[in-house]
Amino acid sequence: MDTLDYDTLISTIPLDALCSRLHGLDEGVRSEAKKLTHSAVHIIGIGLEGTPPDVLKTKCWMYFPEAGSPYYRVTVFSNYSPFHVPDPSKHWSLMAEVCETPMKPVDVSDLVDRTIEALQNDRLIPAAPSVISTWHRRLEHGYPTPFLGRDRVLRTVHDALERRRIFSRGRFGAWKYEVSNQDHSFMQGVELASRLITGEPEVTVKGLLPK
Repeated sequence: MDTLDYDTLISTIPLDALCSRLHGLDEGVRSEAKKLTHSAVHIIGIGLEGTPPDVLKTKCWMYFPEAGSPYYRVTVFSNYSPFHVPDPSKHWSLMAEVCETPMKPVDVSDLVDRTIEALQNDRLIPAAPSVISTWHRRLEHGYPTPFLGRDRVLRTVHDALERRRIFSRGRFGAWKYEVSNQDHSFMQGVELASRLITGEPEVTVKGLLPK
């Protein structure tokens, strides 16, 4: 990172990326941050003609642990807002999420086609679906992955950052999978602000900060 003048810096940059960019950070701390593990995620949107089948009209998202499904979760995206499709009386949409890790590589050459085929096999869309649009994006930082020794690594890294008045929060800022949902991330921000202003202890990331 370029030199910045600040009293207190709050960051939501992924913790490994933040540490790799900080000038003057102890190399031991930088090495610890490199131990953090995460999964990537492929987001695949499928736009369809018609309306969702009755079985999906009240569904939010569904999980698929079976080996035959490339995705681990499918969301009926058009159920969240009528503005997610051109015309909700004529169109609907699904969003599939596919996990990628070094131990589970993903062949992207036909990923969209395989996703559509799996959606058919799982009877989420018709055998001859009227697909009118597809969308695919890969996000490098999908989920922070817990591992043995993670808390020790986080304590070392966060302690070093806080000595520089840098506070890293959010899904990949705190890097704690168990408190990384959207509601958790909002509360991390609220609680950090309260801590910095009034001295109140943080609760959501309890156990993360140095004693």
